[in-house]
Amino acid sequence: MTGPSQIPPDGIPASVEEYRVNEALKAQERGWSLTPLKGKKPIHKGWTQAPPPDRDTTEQMARKGNVGLRTGNVSGIVVIDDDSDDGSAAADLNLPPTPTVITGSGKKHHYFESPKDGLGNSVRKLGPKVDVRADGGQVAYAGSVHPETEQPYHWAPGLSPEDVPLAKLPAHILSRLRGKKRHPKKKPMKVGTKVTRNLELIRCRAESVLKEACSDLRSAPEGERNDILNRLAFTLGGYIGADVLDRSLVELKLGQAALDSGLDDEEIGATLTSGLDAGEKEPFDITKLKEQKKTTQVVKRLTDLGNAERMAELFREDI
Repeated sequence: MTGPSQIPPDGIPASVEEYRVNEALKAQERGWSLTPLKGKKPIHKGWTQAPPPDRDTTEQMARKGNVGLRTGNVSGIVVIDDDSDDGSAAADLNLPPTPTVITGSGKKHHYFESPKDGLGNSVRKLGPKVDVRADGGQVAYAGSVHPETEQPYHWAPGLSPEDVPLAKLPAHILSRLRGKKRHPKKKPMKVGTKVTRNLELIRCRAESVLKEACSDLRSAPEGERNDILNRLAFTLGGYIGADVLDRSLVELKLGQAALDSGLDDEEIGATLTSGLDAGEKEPFDITKLKEQKKTTQVVKRLTDLGNAERMAELFREDI
């Protein structure tokens, strides 16, 4: 393995390409997975599902240009992205010393060990300018060059992986990111009611709607994807509000589908959060569901027409 990262006093590597290649190879040796970038965005569609590159492929992509570290369990890394102008937004989070990258715009990426049971990407859950990159996400890696400032990303002095060990994500941070889990209600509302007999069917239907939403988003045309993501998130938020879908599951599955469609992970976080939040405030009323004679159904497309048909079926007596 090559030696510790050598950063000149001014923080700028003397040879950016060699520095990038050197850091990329060390990342590959650690089991961290990289993907080629154009600026800060992944080049290849479907990069989230690609197998980790081998050493030769890693070196080739690093010599060609920017590379991103794939976050989440694929690399075992979660990154807390402090996007404040002076890199101090995470100061109140009481983070332990851990490998930290100074971005090309002077911000900070704090690297942590990913929880083995997974974690989704999030926006502003930890603060106004603090995002989290986890399963299905990526961050520009050390040696990459910022497309606007033309400055390289590099390890903060004394905080490279050779200087400090990778810290575990603190329990208080993990708790804030996951929030209070919403679990479908298991206790019957009233013995013998139609709602009780149909509750499992409702949950199955909601999971089918989530699966169909992910499929719709992956095939969405360019230029409409963000709007479609927002509408799908709102619809699924109604199921979350009714306690028949778990929000963390929706964030993980729909967020992954959005990445696969080609949307940028930063854009995804804001749209997904706002759509789900709005939908949760207008939950489906499962007490008004009519008993279904069939145990399965074909899930209607999550278009405006499909949503209208589904609403009419669920709330037939009230509309």
